[in-house]
Amino acid sequence: MNNIHCWFKQFQEIGLFVRQSPGRPAVMEEIAERAWQSFMHSPHKLIPRHSLELGIPKPTAHKVLHMNLKLHAYKIQLVHEIKAANKPKRKMPGEGMLEKIDNEPNFMHNIMFTDEAKIQINDCINQHNCWIWGSKNHFVRDSPKLYVWCWLMHNHIFGPFVFAGGEKKKSNIFLDMLKLFLFPQLDDLPNAGNIYLQMAGASPHYSDLVREALDEKFPNTWIG
Repeated sequence: MNNIHCWFKQFQEIGLFVRQSPGRPAVMEEIAERAWQSFMHSPHKLIPRHSLELGIPKPTAHKVLHMNLKLHAYKIQLVHEIKAANKPKRKMPGEGMLEKIDNEPNFMHNIMFTDEAKIQINDCINQHNCWIWGSKNHFVRDSPKLYVWCWLMHNHIFGPFVFAGGEKKKSNIFLDMLKLFLFPQLDDLPNAGNIYLQMAGASPHYSDLVREALDEKFPNTWIG
């Protein structure tokens, strides 16, 4: 009733009806300054702890953090430092590939790309590759799983090859897969001697046994 009375009085006085939303109260500058000092001093501390120490509601602390201070949460990742001497080494392969593409029109047809996927066989979700919204966490550590491997070229698909359980993690099993499953199929291709194989750097794919086999099958033409 109070709102209706105010609107009626406003219409009588100015001949217009303008409904004004009260909106959310602005955060005071002093609160923003205290929050800035708190977050800068302890960047690892969670928002509920900051709000408790600052004596402000958690929504207010969240608003100050994102809207006023323009801060965002970042996941810490340890990576190798790229030094000045590494940059030419990283640039050289790219330039070599571009040169080959320019000089050999069918060069990209000779590259074989590989990748794998982990499939949970009890309807669990692989948290590395998939995200799902739900009422509970469906991921269970060490649940039964399958690893599926596949190779792709411009007009060929080799696979899929299925590793049962955790056998993919063993380099000798991975080597048997290469020798008994993949290599015989490559021998039948017309460009068998010109294939460039792209490999991942996981431990089973980069063991001494696997590297020796790749050096013999793809001399100077496999990418690891």
